[in-house]
Amino acid sequence: LLNLSLLLTNHPQLDKWVAPPTRYTLNAKRFDAWISPNLNFTSLQPNTKHIQVVHDLSFIINPSWYSKKSQLWHKAIRVNKIFNRANHIVCVSDATKHDVISNFPQHKEKVCTIYPGTPQKQWISATDLKNTKEKFNLPPHFFLFFDGGGRKNTQFVLDAFKHFKQTNNLPHQLVVVGGGNAMSFWSRATDDRIPPLHIPTVSEKEKTALLKLSNCLLYPSIYEGFGFPPLEAMSESTPVIASWSSSLPEVIGEAGLLVSPYKPHELSHAMNLVTQPKIRQKLTQEGTKQTQKFTWHQTAKDFLKLITEN
Repeated sequence: LLNLSLLLTNHPQLDKWVAPPTRYTLNAKRFDAWISPNLNFTSLQPNTKHIQVVHDLSFIINPSWYSKKSQLWHKAIRVNKIFNRANHIVCVSDATKHDVISNFPQHKEKVCTIYPGTPQKQWISATDLKNTKEKFNLPPHFFLFFDGGGRKNTQFVLDAFKHFKQTNNLPHQLVVVGGGNAMSFWSRATDDRIPPLHIPTVSEKEKTALLKLSNCLLYPSIYEGFGFPPLEAMSESTPVIASWSSSLPEVIGEAGLLVSPYKPHELSHAMNLVTQPKIRQKLTQEGTKQTQKFTWHQTAKDFLKLITEN
């Protein structure tokens, strides 16, 4: 109902609603700034500074990644109207900044990049690792992939893994997390002779354990606004293979192997490389350094600068 009211009447003004007038003031309390962490219906008083955060424009880049319902919702929020009202448009990567400027060039002067920080490392005990191994019957050596829909490039990963198994005798298996039920997943598998292990869902603790236990995280997305999982993997000393698409080169830098998200044999070759001890050791060391470049302290400083400037 709130979203419908904002859509049809542009009311209530959210800042006035959150901090209404009191018996001591005639007007609502003034905010230093209103920060919208996602694109959504927003109505504010004219004198309230609005900082709009944009994670990605995937719904514009490729609407087919979304259901008809989601496509309709993205049209309803009227992104250009949000940008018109915003004083600052904060993008989480230069890639997203480029997308915003390309699609909304009239707002170029408002757009900036503020990187988020590396997710806080979750402590995992030896018992947690043992329990995760046993619960999912994990193989001794495996590549890890999180399936999250079309842009995560699932079929590409399955094809690359097939090529990897056909071109060497290494024991590594593929563990796929997410992607719906087993039936929908197996309908996409390309070779029953080399089946990956499919895990429909995991808890946050199990996710961290899987990252720590895996030999490498595969993240060859077609499109990302930022990309937290590679940073999470590198913070657990796990090498990363990702695509050179969108924001991922910014996030990974020289600390991972970057491949084309359209050529399975490139990913297969990178998977082979990361099994070599010297390359794995180098990627692990560089990954730890890379995670230190993204801190929430710096994120907060950058936002505070936007809030306090005239």
